[in-house]
Amino acid sequence: MRFLRFWTVAACGALMSSAASADRVLLNYENLQAIIPDTDVWCGERAAILLAGQTPADYADAERLQRLLGGLRAALTFECPQAQAVTLVGIAGTEAVYKATARADNGWLLVAEPLPGQAAPTEAPPSTVPARSQSRSSRASAG
Repeated sequence: MRFLRFWTVAACGALMSSAASADRVLLNYENLQAIIPDTDVWCGERAAILLAGQTPADYADAERLQRLLGGLRAALTFECPQAQAVTLVGIAGTEAVYKATARADNGWLLVAEPLPGQAAPTEAPPSTVPARSQSRSSRASAG
């Protein structure tokens, strides 16, 4: 009976500790933590990393986030060497407030992306004057 109780307690402790270590901190940078799950699911040609901060303002400084990415890239050479892109999703509390992706083919420059439910950034509307008319008017003003 004592033997059975020991193994029951040991098994419960193992389950609790594995649940508690479901995520691990890959990098601490100022007041942000880069967190990855304790599985290989996050790692591939496109690595997915969660950033945990206190407030949405933690994600306002693009240069600071680019420096954080530099540290992450150094860690990824060991943790996920096949990554050719990194997607960062930033949370403040439990709310997603930031998303950006950097790729090897764009020099690892972070490019902000809309969060689910947000509109994508819009481009400037095209000119309403046809291109042919624009060239005629510029020739007329030049001559």
